[in-house]
Amino acid sequence: MKRVLSVLALGLAFALPAAAEGVRELPQDMEVAYLESAQYPTVKLSSGGFSWVKWLTLGLADNSQTFQMTRATKIRDQRNTFIPSGKLQFHHDKFVAFKRGAGLGNTRLQEIWILNDYEVDSFRQKAEEQAQVKQALQEQAR
Repeated sequence: MKRVLSVLALGLAFALPAAAEGVRELPQDMEVAYLESAQYPTVKLSSGGFSWVKWLTLGLADNSQTFQMTRATKIRDQRNTFIPSGKLQFHHDKFVAFKRGAGLGNTRLQEIWILNDYEVDSFRQKAEEQAQVKQALQEQAR
């Protein structure tokens, strides 16, 4: 009986993080971007995907922006665990949510959350809804 309970407890321990994936609460004031590269202390973020401008200009014109991490920058992975800044380089080519320091144009990052597939889809839906609302408001203004 003890063996059965220990196997069930072990199975539950592995099942809970998988079931909780996609359920974490991200702060509302975060921006979303595509993580191109990360080499402490710099992080290169872009709007993600293929860029015709970058391709046509042979990489000279780029929509990416470089940000700075500090020792105080908190980084969370898809399982909502904190990871050291040196491990962020292994998560390139993924979408992240990030929070900048106070001030307009500030390039220092306070937080970085590596997004799971559920969160990326959720952000895409919100962006599409916001675009539809913006378009409807522009049509009403005409």
